[in-house]
Amino acid sequence: GLAVLEGGRWAFYRPLAWLENEIVQAIHLEGGREGNPIVWVGTRANGIWSFREGSWFQHSIPSKAQSRVMDLAITASPDGRSWLWASFQHMGFGRLELGKQDAPWTLYRTGQLPGVSGTAFTLLPPDLKGHL
Repeated sequence: GLAVLEGGRWAFYRPLAWLENEIVQAIHLEGGREGNPIVWVGTRANGIWSFREGSWFQHSIPSKAQSRVMDLAITASPDGRSWLWASFQHMGFGRLELGKQDAPWTLYRTGQLPGVSGTAFTLLPPDLKGHL
């Protein structure tokens, strides 16, 4: 599940039944539009979720990823588009354009990257301009 430190005490947050016994493997906090933060959660068995404005939303993941999200990051391109980056266990990593309905994932599989032989990736946090 998830926990939040509030006033020096931990509060466990279980907003949905799937989170009760789920392993949360990645959390990313995005500033969000108009000052409303978005919490991104990558799980071991239930894919990627975001929490914004009091509601949870599930996001598609590549079918071959088997739901095992290892890490998350959000970046912005110079033209204003936002991208969700995710690394997937034994698969590589991918990116999804946010705010574009039915946008497909662009995947970068481990076997397709020159000089890369690992099976899991850690995504570095973006810089102040939103670049990885």
